[in-house]
Amino acid sequence: MPLSFCRPFVLVVLAILPGVRIVHAQQHARQDPVVLDYADSLKSAKVDSEEVRHFLGHVKVHQGNVQISCDQAVHNLKTNLVEMNGSVRILQDTLLITAPHAVYDAKTKIARADGNVRLSDRVALLTATNGTYNTDTHVAEFHEHVKIVNDTATITANDLNYDRNTERSIATGNVTIVDSSAVITCGVLRNDRVTQQSWCSGAVRVRGRQDPSQLFGDSMYQDSRKGYTNVPRNPFLAHVDSTRPDSASPWKYDTMFIVSHTMEAFRSNQETYMAHDSVRLLRGDMQARCSEGKFFRSEDRIILSRSPVLWYHDTQLTGDSIAITLFQNKLQRLTCENSAFAIVRRDSLHPMRFDQLTGSRLAMRFSDDSLRSIRVEKNAQSVYFGYEEGKARGANRASGDTIEIKLAHGKPDKVYTMGGGEGQFWPEKLVKKNELDFRLNGFENREAERPKRNDFVMPGSSGK
Repeated sequence: MPLSFCRPFVLVVLAILPGVRIVHAQQHARQDPVVLDYADSLKSAKVDSEEVRHFLGHVKVHQGNVQISCDQAVHNLKTNLVEMNGSVRILQDTLLITAPHAVYDAKTKIARADGNVRLSDRVALLTATNGTYNTDTHVAEFHEHVKIVNDTATITANDLNYDRNTERSIATGNVTIVDSSAVITCGVLRNDRVTQQSWCSGAVRVRGRQDPSQLFGDSMYQDSRKGYTNVPRNPFLAHVDSTRPDSASPWKYDTMFIVSHTMEAFRSNQETYMAHDSVRLLRGDMQARCSEGKFFRSEDRIILSRSPVLWYHDTQLTGDSIAITLFQNKLQRLTCENSAFAIVRRDSLHPMRFDQLTGSRLAMRFSDDSLRSIRVEKNAQSVYFGYEEGKARGANRASGDTIEIKLAHGKPDKVYTMGGGEGQFWPEKLVKKNELDFRLNGFENREAERPKRNDFVMPGSSGK
């Protein structure tokens, strides 16, 4: 029966026939009826003893505040399912779902759409292969190639649950979130658009938008408004010091690694990382450990505190705090404050002999990542063992306000003592077998604690 003459005629026909409006009013008195607003034509039929209505052409129906339009629809009066095909649009307030095909359950008020589904709601746009939306609870669930874009972030995942009332979403499976400060990948993401906070778990990986650093962990909390990230368990920071156009695996090149029990990242003013508890660092020939470490990315500066110890080749450095300064991705300076102590093992044939430097402040300068000088200030003391043609030649002990050692080819070349300097030399016969007598107060060999390369296994890698 054609219904294209005018809308009043359509309503008269529906009132005469046992159609959509009357059936809903009788069987589901507590629910809003599904009302046909318009269709070019209507056809009634029975399928498997169930009465159905076919609506064809410019179909428009509504249930409460839910408005639906499509090219054609089939309404099963028993199941109260409306199957729609062609340019499907489901509108509720500011939310709009479009898809080539959808099924709407008038009992549960759930719409199931498939085939390149789009959901738009105020500032959010969500696309997926298929999904459902509950017009009663306002909760959407989408699957396969899911992408949600809002004014604070872009999220992609295999599956996503979105609550439009709270504007919170839960994404699972190959999740990526991109916001103004970082790019995050993980297994599960809980995101709050209003507070701009995120909670991630499962192989978390964070990359800053403005630098090549990458932060890994078992889980993570992110506050985009504050530019703050917290990795509470098993953090692993990989900072690439230099990149190459084909650097698919940047950690294979000049990279600094930092691991600890927990780690925080701050990106509001400058890129800063703070590592807490059992901190270990590896960069080329330099290793370190401490209880707290700070990495200032924009300054290329690292501060190690709370019982820090640093190793560089055969040199060990300890003190209350150690500052590492880089310049153009090369080691420039190591500075140790308060109770500074450096020990150097220069000859493997004499493992008990350590050159030593101690004082209130110690600075090591580098050029092209090679140590050039060591300077100790305030109450400086030193012990220096002599060698000649591979043979031990006694020991020198000196003290003064300042002691500076110049190095050539990685070995001490000249020693300067300034300000009230005193010195003494012991011949080899007095030194041999008495090496322990030539250790300054505070000497402690912590070589056994030196981090190994195997301690820094990139998450997701084979460890090679």
